[in-house]
Amino acid sequence: MELRINKHTILNIIVLAIFGILTFFVGLHHEPWADEAQAWLIARDCTIPDMILHVLKYEGHPILWFAILRILHFIHYPYKLFFLLPWIASCIGVYLLVFKSKLPGIIKYLFPFTYFIFYQSAVIARNHSLLFPMFTGIAILYKDRFKHPYWYSLLIILTASISVYSFVIMLIFLTFFIIEIFQSKKYSLKTFIPPIIILIYMLFTALYLIKPADYTSYPDIDLIRLNPLRILYITTRGYFNTPPLSFILLVKMITVLALYIYSAKTFCKSKQQVMFFTLTNLTLAIAITALVCKPWHIAYFIITLISICATLANENPQNKYDFSSNKIFYIIILIIFSNQICWSYKSALYDIHNNYSAAKAAAEFIKSNNLETKNITGLGYKITAIQPYFNNNLYSNYGKKSAYWVWSKGFYQHQKENGLAEASVIILDTRNNNNFINIINNLQNSHNSYFFNGYLYAKGHPLEEENFVILVKK
Repeated sequence: MELRINKHTILNIIVLAIFGILTFFVGLHHEPWADEAQAWLIARDCTIPDMILHVLKYEGHPILWFAILRILHFIHYPYKLFFLLPWIASCIGVYLLVFKSKLPGIIKYLFPFTYFIFYQSAVIARNHSLLFPMFTGIAILYKDRFKHPYWYSLLIILTASISVYSFVIMLIFLTFFIIEIFQSKKYSLKTFIPPIIILIYMLFTALYLIKPADYTSYPDIDLIRLNPLRILYITTRGYFNTPPLSFILLVKMITVLALYIYSAKTFCKSKQQVMFFTLTNLTLAIAITALVCKPWHIAYFIITLISICATLANENPQNKYDFSSNKIFYIIILIIFSNQICWSYKSALYDIHNNYSAAKAAAEFIKSNNLETKNITGLGYKITAIQPYFNNNLYSNYGKKSAYWVWSKGFYQHQKENGLAEASVIILDTRNNNNFINIINNLQNSHNSYFFNGYLYAKGHPLEEENFVILVKK
């Protein structure tokens, strides 16, 4: 049988290959930071029951990412290859997008190189890296959700297990799944059992994520800020850097609003699809505005939008997405994608030439000077990033065998107040320099100081330092 490869297949292969090669190269140069290390350590030092019963309620994330890492630890997967996990997940997402989705080429071939896919998902090893491939998988299976309800339900469960935000989005998907069952009158065990399984699982997930009373700090939920203008402003941060109130900011916010309006106009072909599109994106925007809005959280805006568009495009394969009928939409897409591809270039270049985190350099210093056998006190959350380079917990003031940080008031106080007098080595997270400046000043005469510099980089700009000071007793 003759194998036919058309120009679209060749283009798909080229896009996937370029994406894979470039992101692999950047990943080789990336130093994992504290949040990446934290998940790695939890998976290393905890059993699955421990995570569900005790640990994840402090983390605020469902179990999927930690369970995957637990499997990697079981097969003795090395930390130096941690970057391969988000890389593989993102390559799968790009493969599904370019080979299986019905999106127009301008989106299929440019979206993989935008910042939140190319860098934030493919290079940074966090649970959010699973979002893109899972969402794309759902988009492809969506049109056959009643033909394969169990596979569709499995994807919903897995996606809901990535983060609180993906959990919220999947609630919308589940709601419409149930509505469509009743609308189509497809009453059978095959259609009724899957949503019941999803509901039970989501209830179980919600219960084990309830924050405990001794959690260090609850998110500052301010309902007053949930006004339409602020929601639009927070959403805009997912597409542009947002300057102070100005004409430029207003233009950016209008551009983002127009993006959603023209996306709905381009891909929605029924009132129910418009409602599905609007509720999914709006619910996400409200959730992120009300809770925590970090650079890795706002990735959900563009990934969710493009995934919903892919979902609707696959459900309406007869649609024509020619430029003449969608000029404004394509112009907006080009503006936003060009901006984010610029972020990808800057962030990748920075990571290749600089320390994203100083943890690797600090760990190499500790090993080369045989300091891991000394009594070490560690202060500040960021020092967690050093721990995965060693097989066991480094810090005596952690007071337990496990090496990860616990977001409880008791753990923080113990970590902060104990171990300084007996310590031969003190490692400080300089982000909290104001808290520890007195320690450094008091120990200058009795200790040698060694500084290690790193800086997190997001959306094409420096975000926050991840530097360390190691004080070694003379």
